[in-house]
Amino acid sequence: MAKHDNSKDGLNIIVLVRWFVKWNGTATVAYNLSKTLIRRGHKISVITYKDYADPSWSREIPTITLNKKYFDLSSLIDIARIIKKINPDIVHSHGLLGLSAIYANVPYIVTYHGEWPMNIFTSAKAFLSTFSLFPLQILEMKHAKKTICVSSYSQRVLRTFNIDATVIPNGIEERRILKNMNILEEKENVAVFLGAITKKKAKLLPRVIKEITNLYKNFRVLVIGKVVDHDIHRALLKLPNTVVLGFVDNKWFFLDRAKVLLIPSVSENIPMAVMEAFARGVPVVAFKIGGLPDIVIDNFNGFLINKGDIKSFAKKVIEIFEDSLLYKKLSTNAIKFVKRYTWDHIAERYEKILYKACGYH
Repeated sequence: MAKHDNSKDGLNIIVLVRWFVKWNGTATVAYNLSKTLIRRGHKISVITYKDYADPSWSREIPTITLNKKYFDLSSLIDIARIIKKINPDIVHSHGLLGLSAIYANVPYIVTYHGEWPMNIFTSAKAFLSTFSLFPLQILEMKHAKKTICVSSYSQRVLRTFNIDATVIPNGIEERRILKNMNILEEKENVAVFLGAITKKKAKLLPRVIKEITNLYKNFRVLVIGKVVDHDIHRALLKLPNTVVLGFVDNKWFFLDRAKVLLIPSVSENIPMAVMEAFARGVPVVAFKIGGLPDIVIDNFNGFLINKGDIKSFAKKVIEIFEDSLLYKKLSTNAIKFVKRYTWDHIAERYEKILYKACGYH
């Protein structure tokens, strides 16, 4: 029987996420959304893997860790047992683990963060997952009460599998949105790369920096993110004008010193780095791939470049460095744009879906 609005209370929600660490984009979404839903009166418990549970996040949000290092089918049985014990109103999966809710006989929704098929050839792991994990994700979404995806790109892909997904993009903490606009006037020619140093995200980064260097001398690049691919890391260390910082806790300090964010990814959906940059008035130069055209609007809050066109990418970065009026326009527009995507706005949209999945109308 359907429930009615006047019986609505805060929901008891289990959040399933394979990684709950600060260096992972999906995890950052799960953390910020969970934190916002708690503030809005809901009860949240997170289930993740033991080696991927950030201690500070786990103290802030009740977190149950699985005594495993990586996903296998037995994980679903373990999670189902925990779900049955907690007896939540609903489960929110951020990919793959939601199948456990079927066994536990609890309704669930899924947020799909993936980039298939764009990412198939970015690594051996991504290629193999196409034939192993991705079919399980499709099965998970087919049985969910509702599937959410973060971009129109993902929505189009999921339609080919007859999955009707609702687009809800990633959000930003309101407190991170720049208030002191004077900061925009004080910046030097600094570009920042913010993301894991992987083939998918950073394979073309050394070539982009070299091309900028060939055309322009008065600049620096700050590379911020967990080092995964050591060949790319070594190549970056050899480049002039480039400082490789690795993962840092206070990325906002460095964003406030940057004039442009570099997104030279060969496979991407909606990276958190874009919203974070926009919040600090930092325009973005990115390749026109995946979900990026949903949020990077050409010549409004950044520039979109045809995939692989390194020369045009470098020229747009230099244009932002040299043209103060252009930079000010892009920066101001970036801040205006991101104000629509605070986590409270995003959480409100999720709440409607969560309540409906629980039978409220």
